[in-house]
Amino acid sequence: MKTAFTALLVFLSISMAIGQTMCKSVRFADKAFIPGFDYPYNRFKTFESTGVIPDSIKQKIDQATIKETSRSFFKKLTVKKVFVFDSTVKNKMFDVARYKDEQGNQIEHVYSFLYELKLNDNIPFLFRVDYNKKGELMRKVQLESLDLKRQKVINCDEAIETALTDKTEPIHDIDQIFLGIDPLHKTVVYQITSIMDPATNMVYTKFISAYNGKVIARSNYKVEIEQLEEVRIGG
Repeated sequence: MKTAFTALLVFLSISMAIGQTMCKSVRFADKAFIPGFDYPYNRFKTFESTGVIPDSIKQKIDQATIKETSRSFFKKLTVKKVFVFDSTVKNKMFDVARYKDEQGNQIEHVYSFLYELKLNDNIPFLFRVDYNKKGELMRKVQLESLDLKRQKVINCDEAIETALTDKTEPIHDIDQIFLGIDPLHKTVVYQITSIMDPATNMVYTKFISAYNGKVIARSNYKVEIEQLEEVRIGG
């Protein structure tokens, strides 16, 4: 009994140490670690303000956001960056045909806002919302995934503890933590990814609801490591 209790204390102390370290480096939508996460946004033209958008369209964008959320919610948003997709960008994309809105319509022009919202009154949270050339909302899921009423999430260290104690595809060492919107489950998640297991080359990811701390999804992949042939010098 004493041994088990001691082991529990050791585990908790390790978890707290990992939490304190990793929680200082949580990544958001502007600095995602997921390969390809920023695509196709990384091809868009980037601007530091909404000044690039005609005033009449900017007003429609504001109205569309307020209609989908509320005026009080809208007032809490700060625009960090604006990404623009136009004919110039379209001509440079080799797979533009698969870039469509949620109705399946081909996209010709996009204003993508990178908003910042303070969760728990102090946690910076960044998320994107896409609008078409007319200023209409393109993907409602980008706003539906937010809890517009409470805007409270669990602390990062709680998510880490859940990830480390979940026995299915266990994570022992954490590589990255990402706080963002999961459009599939329509919620905000802590996405916690493990360091590659050197014995199996496997990397595990757990998606933990940022609202209730429960594991809502898991994924994994194997890192393919190329084996280099031994080269002998001098025969």
